[in-house]
Amino acid sequence: MEKHSDKYYREFPIKKRKGGVRVIQAPRRFMKLIQRWLLDHVLAAQPISDRAMGFRKGSSIFRHASEHVGNRNLLCLDIADFFPSVKRGQVDQVFGGIGFPKTVVRQLSGLCTIRGRLPQGAPTSPAIANLVFASCDDELEQLASAWGATYSRYADDLAFSGSLVFQNEHVDAIREHIQKHGFAVNATKTRWIGSGGRKVVTGLVVNSAPKPPREWRRLWRATFDRASKHPHEYTGRLAVLGGIASFVNQFDPVTAERYRTIVARIADVRTRLSTLE
Repeated sequence: MEKHSDKYYREFPIKKRKGGVRVIQAPRRFMKLIQRWLLDHVLAAQPISDRAMGFRKGSSIFRHASEHVGNRNLLCLDIADFFPSVKRGQVDQVFGGIGFPKTVVRQLSGLCTIRGRLPQGAPTSPAIANLVFASCDDELEQLASAWGATYSRYADDLAFSGSLVFQNEHVDAIREHIQKHGFAVNATKTRWIGSGGRKVVTGLVVNSAPKPPREWRRLWRATFDRASKHPHEYTGRLAVLGGIASFVNQFDPVTAERYRTIVARIADVRTRLSTLE
């Protein structure tokens, strides 16, 4: 399988939220089972930087955002093509560092890569990317510390914050470290936010306690208000509404409980309607 991994994936494009297309390489069932076993029994136990907030148990975008709450200035950067930037040689180093012999390293790397890179869609890719980027995380943390700033990363989103007014020279220093490790900064997504501006980290406003932007919360409130009055119109959207309620629970449990009550009521309506068919 590791020698002909292309056969065990299906590829399809998905549109990015802000334009462009991302190609997903989703492993087929048997390959996915193997990768899931590797993730649960090998990769998940490996230590990663405490600055890596994504793809780890007990962490979330809220933990990432909370690192920067109340800081005067914010600098956000994005790593271009994060998973595909990880090459097979780097994956070899991950499994070799765990202690596997060379022959096993080649097999495991082959099972976790496609065309010599991490696939965008394999369950093992996030954990491997975190392990590959760990040394860069450490360097960026030291860099931030020297500036009197805070650094954290969620997947391909990097955030620096503090009283320091960030300049091009700081971006250049960050870019230099990232490039040294085989990655590149997406210059179009670099953002500076100064004192007084609305500071957003991975979609959450961090001027105070992290929460989604007001326009999102208003939209959700309007949606659930309508759903409570016309539950029969929302019987096909239970999964979406339930997901919103779970997300809201991470920053506003009281509102989340009200949303869950509405979801339960819609579920009852759907059950009654199904018995009449």
